[in-house]
Amino acid sequence: MRCAIMDDDARERGELEARLRRFYRREEGGEGEEFLHVETFAGGHDFLAAHAPGRFDLMLLDCMLGPGRPDGIAVAREVRARGDRAPLVLVTSSRDFAVDGYGVGAADYLLKPVSYERLAACLLRLGVRRGDQDQAVELRCGTQTLRLDVRRLMRCEARGHYVTLYDVGGDARRVRVGFAELQAALVSYPQMYCCARGQLVNLDYVRELAGGDFVLTDGSRAPIRQRGVAQAKSDWASYLFDRMRGDG
Repeated sequence: MRCAIMDDDARERGELEARLRRFYRREEGGEGEEFLHVETFAGGHDFLAAHAPGRFDLMLLDCMLGPGRPDGIAVAREVRARGDRAPLVLVTSSRDFAVDGYGVGAADYLLKPVSYERLAACLLRLGVRRGDQDQAVELRCGTQTLRLDVRRLMRCEARGHYVTLYDVGGDARRVRVGFAELQAALVSYPQMYCCARGQLVNLDYVRELAGGDFVLTDGSRAPIRQRGVAQAKSDWASYLFDRMRGDG
């Protein structure tokens, strides 16, 4: 498990790393620290110089850095522009970055001071543990079994007897499966939202609501049912708020 921590406060970097190590010691039966490798960075320039897609399994980025330094949102945008889809968590003392954070596909949003319990809840939800690297759902498609990683599933679109699955890497897969069956398999994941008939969207990748559509981080759109825009906006806001509190 390779983790990056970016924060301009050395004390807060150290505290976050200590809580990470505590989590892996407890969750991995005392062997977690052999599994964990942490790199820390005092600013965005240093982090981006060291970053490459695939280098880190998890990134914890402080939103608010000192003057003249790229903040966590700017760094996150650059990380995504480079094609890196690894889980990214924003850490900050302000709630003002919540919508921007989810606009860059942030997996979570942690308010300072970050308690051990809140960090542990985030890590458990993301599945960033040895032997548990995804949120997996299995579906029967004819004679085959389809395995989906919900964390990477951006949206689903049904046409007739087929559903097209779009993931965060830009791949689209067309499979023969009933939409109702797919929705039933995904309903336990709060990020998966049915915004219209035959349309499922992962709220973790919604950037904004515009023109009656959810606009995702890759620029694609998921239509919202007629007369349902106000409800969808309310549901999205509630989801973001719950994520910020750590209820999701």
